[in-house]
Amino acid sequence: MDVDVDLDSLQKFIQTLDMFQQQMADQMRVMSGAWTACKETLDGPSAREFVEQYDQTQSQVLTAIGTGEDALSQLRKLAHVVTDLHGGR
Repeated sequence: MDVDVDLDSLQKFIQTLDMFQQQMADQMRVMSGAWTACKETLDGPSAREFVEQYDQTQSQVLTAIGTGEDALSQLRKLAHVVTDLHGGR
């Protein structure tokens, strides 16, 4: 079986994605704490609408981070398979 994958490029991409995922997760934790404190001070219909929309956006970003983690897991499996196929290189 021949797999046409540049293992070095794949591993570099995995490392880059892993760093990105970690940075995004860290930043979302910081943002979440700041947002929780901020939204408690907002009042009024416009503020409530903004809070609802921001909470929805934050949820979507967290979903994207989770999807990125899933992709990272799959890429690591691919790298393992490619490494095995190339004799442990």
